[in-house]
Amino acid sequence: MVNTNVTFEKEEQISLDRLKLPAEPALLGESGQSEKIGSLEESLPGEKGVRATAIPQTTPIELAEKAAVNENLNKLAQMYNAEPEYLAYIVEVEKKFNLEPCELLAVIAQESGFKPQTRMDGGSLSYSTTQMKMPTAITSHMAITEYYKFDIPYPTHELLNNDKKYAAFLAGGYLRYLHDTYQDKYESYTAYNWGIGGRMTFYNKYGHFKSPYALKIANLAESFRQMIGEEYYV
Repeated sequence: MVNTNVTFEKEEQISLDRLKLPAEPALLGESGQSEKIGSLEESLPGEKGVRATAIPQTTPIELAEKAAVNENLNKLAQMYNAEPEYLAYIVEVEKKFNLEPCELLAVIAQESGFKPQTRMDGGSLSYSTTQMKMPTAITSHMAITEYYKFDIPYPTHELLNNDKKYAAFLAGGYLRYLHDTYQDKYESYTAYNWGIGGRMTFYNKYGHFKSPYALKIANLAESFRQMIGEEYYV
């Protein structure tokens, strides 16, 4: 029998019957902002409305069933002493949010080596394998639930701290949102690392968004793609 719930490693669950995908892509406001985002620590800028990418019409049940470990992905897991099943799950999150192959793998590898660790950073906590802070997690939750129409639990300290799959899903949705907003992967990667406002600090100083972090993610993703090869698409 197929399990009809996706269980994030805590007690909170998502009923798959409630996870509905939009028939049409959602559209941000004319300013590219949301009232919810505006109430957060950072806001998403933009002069024009940003059309959210339509998410593939596959169900979370299929997402879980597809999370199979292939030989090359297993080798990558061994390189990081990580759980192969977790890397397979990250790959399926990438596919779900139409991300570039291996870019979420690269982000999580760079942030934590795929190992959950919550630590104090700059006066606030950075959570789990993605090192996402709470305000960013709230922004991601807003994007995933309002623009991509998934029904997922609201981020809490306990959920972010203890559930690396939930953290990866939030990070995947957040990357998709950044890509839809900026239309430039280097700007998206820099925003992930520096913050939405911080990315402009880098730009104002250097005149571009190709930060060392962004270049590292792009290069790491490419190396992962070469390593995994065609097995990624199986």
